[in-house]
Amino acid sequence: MGRTIGATAGTEALPGRVTESGRHIRRARMFPVTTAPPELCLVVGDEELLATRAVAQIRAAARAADPESDTRELEGAALVPGELAELLSPSLFGGRQVLVVRNAQDARKDAVAALLDYARHPDPDVCLVAVHAGGAKGKALADGLRAAGALVISAGRLTRHKERVDFVRDEVRRLGGRCPENAAEALLAAVGNDLRELAAACAQLMADTGGKVSAETVARYYRGRAEVSGFTVADAAMVGDVPAALEALRWALQVGVDPVPIADALADGVRTVARVAAAWVRVVLAVSGEFCFVVWGVARVRDAGASTAAAAALSAAFPIGMALGRLLAPRFAGHPAAVPAGALLAMVGTGLGSLGGDPWTVTAGLGVAGLGIAVLYPVTLAQLVATPGLAARHSASLGAFASGTAILAAPALLAALGGVVSLRLAFLLPIPLLAVLLALPVGARRRAAASRRPVVAGREP
Repeated sequence: MGRTIGATAGTEALPGRVTESGRHIRRARMFPVTTAPPELCLVVGDEELLATRAVAQIRAAARAADPESDTRELEGAALVPGELAELLSPSLFGGRQVLVVRNAQDARKDAVAALLDYARHPDPDVCLVAVHAGGAKGKALADGLRAAGALVISAGRLTRHKERVDFVRDEVRRLGGRCPENAAEALLAAVGNDLRELAAACAQLMADTGGKVSAETVARYYRGRAEVSGFTVADAAMVGDVPAALEALRWALQVGVDPVPIADALADGVRTVARVAAAWVRVVLAVSGEFCFVVWGVARVRDAGASTAAAAALSAAFPIGMALGRLLAPRFAGHPAAVPAGALLAMVGTGLGSLGGDPWTVTAGLGVAGLGIAVLYPVTLAQLVATPGLAARHSASLGAFASGTAILAAPALLAALGGVVSLRLAFLLPIPLLAVLLALPVGARRRAAASRRPVVAGREP
């Protein structure tokens, strides 16, 4: 009976040594490729990389023993007994023959019978390698080769985590380096469980680091790869970090992320930026209308004929209207008509304050405008905070920035208009500002359960 041994990580050595007859394994230690290959070899398992390496080891051993050796490969399903007898016959011109039967479990009964018949009396100048996926299919062939004394190399999938860690460490060791266990763990977390990916990663690390593989090295080379997704690409792109976005895109495509979700994440990021921008502009417009009255209300009442002292007293109508509006706002803030109603009422008050010819009409306009405009800032700020995709911790800073922009720009713009036309006409400025506010789309409410990470202004904590 043949003894089962594990496939090695490279092609420099074969596991096990066979006797001259080729039917029994003397030991299961690795030996150099200069040792003659076994006459019968059974590679069992469905891990493609291990099976491929096992076959490559045997071919290398055959070439080392005889540089003129000839290797042929056939699929198990295509085996024909007559052709098989010809391929397993010694060459008339001498030289070792290597016949590799891929997917041997698919061989038909007559081909299996021919293989087992040959295995009873193998030719010393021929090396027969049967690559079998394991399992119940074709079990008679595998059992027969074992009974004939074939060298059995296990190429099964590495299902346990410890086996994969050992594979990584052995792979680095095979390439001439050293890999501590924590570095192997880090590489598995970053690259995944695919052995080909892991082998390629080990080779790359060895080439770039000169054999000094550590957990820190893995973290530097594979930063963020374990969790890369389309949203990772969108996160970096939306904040303007082009190198990070390109790096994340390369990782995402390499680990097999579908390009369609990546494009969808980028589109969603653009939509989020548009929603945040629209919500921010709405806050700017709401505060702009408010501070046009706060800064220029006294001047407008005095322009209507009131004394400075009287104008200062009468202009208090606007903050009084604001206070009353803020008291009533919580009752109507959640209603979709709150902002349109407030803006329209503020427009009416602006018209009275601008077109009124006496201080009392202007004062009434200020009070009506204050009552209407009072609801705009709280509601628009709440809509900015509730914008999907906007990190909550940045909402307040964006709201403050919007308010500061409005406080600085709107009164200055009204003053500039007053220098070109009369203050009376310039006082109509809040009407177009509020009209633009009504025209801008309202952002969607924040989802109760976030289905993704924010992509604008940072991530949630």
